[in-house]
Amino acid sequence: MTKSARYNTEAVDKGRCRVVWGDVSSMPFDRGSFDLVTAFETVYFWPDIVGSYREVLGSLREGGRFMICNETDGSGPHDDVWTRRISGMRIYSGERMESDLREAVFRSVNVYRKDGRRWICVIAHRRDRSETSGKM
Repeated sequence: MTKSARYNTEAVDKGRCRVVWGDVSSMPFDRGSFDLVTAFETVYFWPDIVGSYREVLGSLREGGRFMICNETDGSGPHDDVWTRRISGMRIYSGERMESDLREAVFRSVNVYRKDGRRWICVIAHRRDRSETSGKM
């Protein structure tokens, strides 16, 4: 067993990590459950992207963060090869993710890229109640 596998197994055995099978369209968690939600190489397959972002938003506590990391930002000359091969796969640009996250009512959306690569990391923050009080 690899060091990583042992570490993860130990975390589950000690109750520090719980693995849950679910669907982002209907997450099996109470509202405001998390300070941080991450999505590594998965948003490509989310069916209703803005609706899914709203579902994530609901699972975050006030001020919580949502981090998306993808290996590609859709700017590669061969990205369409993957979207043709894999049914339902969509590759989003940083600008598209930022726009969709803002539509889902996240705030302070930041897009980070790795120089010389097409890697992308997007971090969005949930609004605090104080930011929305008195606003419609």
